[in-house]
Amino acid sequence: MSFLGQGWMNMEGLWKTDPIDGANAITDWLVSEIAMFTSIISCAGYAVLQAAVLRCWSPMGASDSGAVRFCLGATVAVPILYFGTQLVASPFYPGYSFLRQVASLLGSPNSRHPEIFNAGAIITGVALIAGGYGMYHALRNRRVSPVLSCLAALSMAVVGGTTIQAGIFPLPDHRHTAFGFLVIFLIVLPLILLLALWSQSDARGVRAFLVACCFAVLLIAPLMSHLIVIPGAGAGLLQRIFAAVTFLPIGVVGWKLRYCATQA
Repeated sequence: MSFLGQGWMNMEGLWKTDPIDGANAITDWLVSEIAMFTSIISCAGYAVLQAAVLRCWSPMGASDSGAVRFCLGATVAVPILYFGTQLVASPFYPGYSFLRQVASLLGSPNSRHPEIFNAGAIITGVALIAGGYGMYHALRNRRVSPVLSCLAALSMAVVGGTTIQAGIFPLPDHRHTAFGFLVIFLIVLPLILLLALWSQSDARGVRAFLVACCFAVLLIAPLMSHLIVIPGAGAGLLQRIFAAVTFLPIGVVGWKLRYCATQA
């Protein structure tokens, strides 16, 4: 709620100074917030509707189709895009530190070419949403429950939507971190994927990896929320550890499902 409160305080101050400009600013602010909320809900709704419709329309063997294999490939590319974008964008930010500074700063005006990071964020978000399509079909083809399959697709769509939002509204725009509570979908995604593959006999190694990632998320959460402070652990380092244990599972599971679909 902090971004809403701060935005409203700014509008309220402008209203007291000039009622006409204040009214226009409040209108623009409300429209932008509604647009952001609508875009995120649309992504989530798209994933649910797509899962429901395609479950009824598509045969169980749909996971070996070219479209699904392509979307699973997009899932595999998610961590590569996420970390690769930072590597490409970092030379254009003078004095950038991966240990101390968060990734989003690479898309701020302090960078000589912020469009590199922002475009990468948008592409990563699109890959996540497309990957949800392939993830749903591949899991259903393995007879994973519709609930877990839909939750996996929904979580990927929501994370993709917020990633696209971050690229469209770079720092210091307050909309960059709007609806921060939706990070819960990224936090629980490794657990959802673990539950989805729990009974799969050929996914023992992947399950072990997902268990490790789930434990790592539990360990990193207190550090991210500053409940525990480790000297020398900068915001950039913590963010990238968190990203590693949440984005890498997406790529690993996507690779596993795509490999099996290719062999089908």
